[in-house]
Amino acid sequence: MFPCEEKTNFSTHTITLSKISIQLKEYIEISYKDSPKFRRFFVLVASSGEYLDISEFKTEKGRAIQFSKEWSFDGAPAEFQINIKLFCLKLRCKDKSIKKQKACTTFPLFYEDPLIREYVEKRVIDTSFQLCAETTLNINNINQRSHRLTSKPDIYSNLNDNIKFHLTIK
Repeated sequence: MFPCEEKTNFSTHTITLSKISIQLKEYIEISYKDSPKFRRFFVLVASSGEYLDISEFKTEKGRAIQFSKEWSFDGAPAEFQINIKLFCLKLRCKDKSIKKQKACTTFPLFYEDPLIREYVEKRVIDTSFQLCAETTLNINNINQRSHRLTSKPDIYSNLNDNIKFHLTIK
């Protein structure tokens, strides 16, 4: 008797993800006369396995945040999983009067330097981008043209809870 072997599906595919659009709850119109206090920039990160790629920066305008980048995942297994994360950067618009700026907030990082074999302290700046929504695409939800997002309203509250995309498998 031979021990049971686990069956593995070795077929691979090329998956192309494009035309990603994240719907907004409210219509956003940017005018230079009525400049908002803050301006937000968005970047989309798509990853599958060891592959990770970042989109272009977009601002909130209209009814959706639309990304024109096309991602191609070559050699994806039959049981693929694509993680999509939306990050937001909130910047204060420049005031007319220039005031004294606060210093960046930093925190100390202690680590052992392998070259000198001593512990070193280094100041690290906190990240400015914050995760505001994420979702995972897999073989089970591939036929849908839109998918639910898990959003974080405390970071950005104007996101609708769905994402639209175009996905092809070859």
